[in-house]
Amino acid sequence: MAKEGVPLLIALFFFLIATGVAYHFYPHFLLVGFGGLVFILLVFTAVFFREPHPGPVNIPENVLLSPCDGEVVAVDKILYNDFVGLDPFVIRIYIPLLAPHVIRVPMSAKIKFIDLHRGELFPFRNRKALFENESLSVGFMNASEDKCIVRQIAGPFAKRLSCRRMIGDFLRAGEVYGMIFFGSMVEVYLPRYCTPFVRKGATVKGGQTVIARFK
Repeated sequence: MAKEGVPLLIALFFFLIATGVAYHFYPHFLLVGFGGLVFILLVFTAVFFREPHPGPVNIPENVLLSPCDGEVVAVDKILYNDFVGLDPFVIRIYIPLLAPHVIRVPMSAKIKFIDLHRGELFPFRNRKALFENESLSVGFMNASEDKCIVRQIAGPFAKRLSCRRMIGDFLRAGEVYGMIFFGSMVEVYLPRYCTPFVRKGATVKGGQTVIARFK
């Protein structure tokens, strides 16, 4: 389980125990309903904060893995990015509500910057969400000085974005470094000399699916 969910899981567990004790002394149908609701939330929390297939993987240095589970909704080119340069690719991945929401590093690399942008909570059907929603960008550079950015974008239900590591930390490909809460979007910015290996509509697995390769 992702460590971000442990406090909530513990709190719900104690609520469930307290409800059971209260029902023992004061049997009432409202306590049954409340206990059922707490149990459902407990199960949902355990499912939502799961951290499947954990751990880094051994891959060639020029290969990039998906940072999350979800569906590719766009593979676009933009004009410029301060970190990765001219004409970069952007791969956008939508994370469904019930998918794991842990974020993994796409390649073995050091963290060069972490940038939290305070913003709105527009739903993703609104184009403004990509530019104005709260986001957390982390820039990575590998030993060959290839660069990429993983940008978490908050969805309409929560502004909670997390990064467990610090600037200068070295992470291996597939290693978990953060989490994004509830239905959300992740963007991967890649240099123009990259070759994307996924298309719109593709299903990807964090730390498993190859999404691009440096030439």
